Amino acid sequence: MKYLKTFESHSKKEVKEDEKYYKKFQSLTKSEINDIRKEWKELRHEALKNLNDDLRNNYGKEGSIGGSDVEDVELYKYLKGDKLKKFKEASRILDFEVGYSKKKMNENVETTDKLIKTTYQTITPESAEKGDFEDQGWEDEEGKSMTPDEYDIEEGITAVDKTVEFLRNNGASEESNITTYSTVDPERNYKTGAEKYYSFHLYGFTPEEEIEISKRMKLK
Repeated sequence: MKYLKTFESHSKKEVKEDEKYYKKFQSLTKSEINDIRKEWKELRHEALKNLNDDLRNNYGKEGSIGGSDVEDVELYKYLKGDKLKKFKEASRILDFEVGYSKKKMNENVETTDKLIKTTYQTITPESAEKGDFEDQGWEDEEGKSMTPDEYDIEEGITAVDKTVEFLRNNGASEESNITTYSTVDPERNYKTGAEKYYSFHLYGFTPEEEIEISKRMKLK
């Protein structure tokens, strides 16, 4: 049984929530992020167990949903109270955790270049059973510039145009949050069963540009 991934449009309220959790993420140390990730893993494992118990007890199904089959948001109803609150917060903060860098953006310096940086996540059959990645990190930490050059400007091509084209050409179709887009179809290693996904992170864009990119990525 494969659960469908949840796609949500981002209203102004949701954009503010994204910004809140991103600021929270930026304020954390590497050690604090590791602690949050450890708690998230434990709570996710418990939620998956509750989901499979529910399938087995209430629907007579085998109850063998793996970690890669279901999104965090689909597990919310399998936790309650303080555990649910902690899981939600950890999940939102860890949206920004992949490819974490010790270098923090200097908020006093305006970022002029608009970049797309790329991270990867590898899932193996063994890691999927634990609801975790086998490996993850930077694929391109320097990033690709989406800032229009003089020729783009002459042609009327904007940073939004370049970004949408880049994301679509690289197979990104899932919006994880308003600044992160991911591939749905992985690169597969048929010998090992490993699957490699990519996430594309926007840097230096204005909120208005991020919203416009989000709208256009939802268009067929």
